[in-house]
Amino acid sequence: MRSLLLLAIICLLGCSKGTPPDMGVCTEYFPSEVSQGPGAVWKYYVHMTPNGGQRKTNIKFRKVVFKNSKLYLKDYAADYKESYNEIFSIADDVWKMDSTYTYDYRRSLDSLRTAMVYEITDKNTFLNWKGNEAKLKRSISSDNWKNDLSESHSVVKDTVVNGNKVKTFYGVLESNFKSKTDTTNTIFKWRREFTSARGMTNQYVETEKMTYDWQLDEIMSVEEFEKRASHGTHRVAYIDPEHALDKNNDFETCYHISKINDYYNDDRAEHLGGKGGLWEMLENNLDATIPKEQDGYLTYRFVVNCKGEAGRFVTEEADLKYDRIEFSESIRNHLLKILMEVPKWKNLSINGEPRDAYVYVTFKIKDNEIIEILP
Repeated sequence: MRSLLLLAIICLLGCSKGTPPDMGVCTEYFPSEVSQGPGAVWKYYVHMTPNGGQRKTNIKFRKVVFKNSKLYLKDYAADYKESYNEIFSIADDVWKMDSTYTYDYRRSLDSLRTAMVYEITDKNTFLNWKGNEAKLKRSISSDNWKNDLSESHSVVKDTVVNGNKVKTFYGVLESNFKSKTDTTNTIFKWRREFTSARGMTNQYVETEKMTYDWQLDEIMSVEEFEKRASHGTHRVAYIDPEHALDKNNDFETCYHISKINDYYNDDRAEHLGGKGGLWEMLENNLDATIPKEQDGYLTYRFVVNCKGEAGRFVTEEADLKYDRIEFSESIRNHLLKILMEVPKWKNLSINGEPRDAYVYVTFKIKDNEIIEILP
């Protein structure tokens, strides 16, 4: 139960034009679909790194809607199941929490869930966009335990990045978990960045034992999200072999397609040399004469099977504002060729057993140069 609550705390931490006059400047930091339409959905890769340990990656979706001076926020897990629900009242650049709850899914029956409601016990200001101090206290409990949460922020910085206004909040959340057998106190130091017309573009959370880095991957319409959520039996990372760029290759997985593990499972699949090895591979094989033409994120998603072989490559392409674009065929095919020529990848291992896994590599391109490789 404590693990569930720690995940709940992390998700609670993260929570435009034509702005309604009583909602203030905050709506300028969200797409117009949020303040003037049905809302939008953000997809994040959440990188979790224990001190001295191996980083793992999860996927989070976040749906945001403004309506009648209210903000409705829902978080979804990688399998599209709703995990958190928060409602805020917005007035004069202040977000006050009206209600929040999370879901406890029964492990044996995923279709059954129980809403775990947080009681707002004192101050209820979640964010103050004027920079004044904000305080929020809430609590959740059962017959055997109680978790008190006290959160505050008092520092807000305004900057400009790539011509876009960025507002950064710095805060602290203290979690006090009490059960019949022990008491645990955890301090979460957090930073949230909101970019004009883009919503929350980054969140970083640090504890004594762990860091959580939210990397924005995509902003999509509610319609697109609902379409993906109705994928049937396929998992969130599913790649249709018939739509793969290398569909004519003889690549095969070791197990049934339903057994391919997602990004966030245990000892993840990756380049044998890690990120340093990826950079070395790129430097040795990149043809610098091929123009990049556009700035943005060129992501390759693929499968690494239990033997360390890679296949089923597809791309996701966005500019630096996370709007969908298409890179030139020349640079797309060139980077694909480099990745496909890697002779062997480090396969996923779960409890010592080699497994198939989904993998992604993102090249960040700016001013005709590849300046970063993610994750």
